[in-house]
Amino acid sequence: RKLGQWTPQSRVITAIDSAQMVFAPKASCQLDCLGIDEIALKEFFKASSVDFSESYAQAKPCPSYLLKNKEESLEMFWEVCESSKIAELKRITKEGVTCNCQ
Repeated sequence: RKLGQWTPQSRVITAIDSAQMVFAPKASCQLDCLGIDEIALKEFFKASSVDFSESYAQAKPCPSYLLKNKEESLEMFWEVCESSKIAELKRITKEGVTCNCQ
């Protein structure tokens, strides 16, 4: 049996992947600064793990999750509104890179 899709980790990744992705102004600036396009972003988040200790999984109506991609030294903070099927990237950071985004 394939139970991997039912783990909390997999459910968060699937929720983001199946939602319409939108970007907060700060996140858009950070993506530009880091030179990351939407295709690369999808690959990064699929290869990421959810840090539940730094997430707000019980927030209503839209929980927020911190995803970490250790290979790329990226951290992404997503707000996922499953009822509206929207996942908003609030911020993305890369270790050792400073972006002047407000």
